[in-house]
Amino acid sequence: MKYVFIGLVLIGLYLPKENRYKSWNEEEKLTWNDFTFASKDTCSFAKDALISVLIKYKSFYNPKLGFSVVAVIDKKTSWTIDTISKDLLEHEQYHFDLCELYARKIRETYDSLLKTNNTNILKYTEVFERLDEEHFLEQSRYDVETNHGADKSEQKMWETYIEEELMSLNTYADTLVCSNYVKVSYK
Repeated sequence: MKYVFIGLVLIGLYLPKENRYKSWNEEEKLTWNDFTFASKDTCSFAKDALISVLIKYKSFYNPKLGFSVVAVIDKKTSWTIDTISKDLLEHEQYHFDLCELYARKIRETYDSLLKTNNTNILKYTEVFERLDEEHFLEQSRYDVETNHGADKSEQKMWETYIEEELMSLNTYADTLVCSNYVKVSYK
């Protein structure tokens, strides 16, 4: 039995400078070296990964409001006992790709809000919480329907779906969403 803990994390901090997080990159796929946590427990899980979306609120001096939305894997809390299975690693890559898909959905929604002059941070938080829940459910559905990658036919269908969805949101591949609006409100 394999298990992946997937979550979206809303933060107001920069990514730490240490090499703890690996940001999603279309050209740089996951490797088993990205699963660096040494678990002392022996269990039936083949791997565990924390894959998240990190969001940083940005307030620029010129004046702009913006958000940096980044899909990451936390390498320090991700681990595996199987460093051989290419199929399992590919399944994990699509978890990461699905995380990037939801990062793009967040960017798209934030961009729409900014274009309507919406600078209410609480609205952005509401959007995030809704997409956070949707992302978690989608990651769980992916594991159930593919039987953690063991069902090759379902795995292939999910791969096609994720790739097509990423392509459809390619406009939002840039991690920074910003606008020229000045006033930020909390009401």
